[in-house]
Amino acid sequence: MATNKEKQLARAKKYREANREKIRAAQRAYYEANKEKERERSVVKDRKYKAEGKRAAVVQAYKKRHPERNRARVAVYYAIKSGKLQRQPCAVCGHTPAQAHHHNGYEVQHALDVIWLCVPHHRAAENN
Repeated sequence: MATNKEKQLARAKKYREANREKIRAAQRAYYEANKEKERERSVVKDRKYKAEGKRAAVVQAYKKRHPERNRARVAVYYAIKSGKLQRQPCAVCGHTPAQAHHHNGYEVQHALDVIWLCVPHHRAAENN
């Protein structure tokens, strides 16, 4: 038997899925109306995160857990820096900036085999 809290969470999830665009539009409108407040909040949060030394620890732990992903990310970084690879707009919607998505895996032979996706499409691709 589901508890009331579980039912509320399920209803909320169903609503978010059904009204994703409406919610995103409201979030964008809020951000535009409160841009300075949100930027300041973000800066304060970043300072606190860095001051506590958490960011470096999180990054190091991620690199240790996923060395192949880190090698692929670094390879793309240096390819862009040297001019072998150029950043492109999102392959799905054309939005910039876009992130490099390693769609064939992170192996050395596929390190530079990327498609460019904006953050929402990259998240969707990673979750599929």
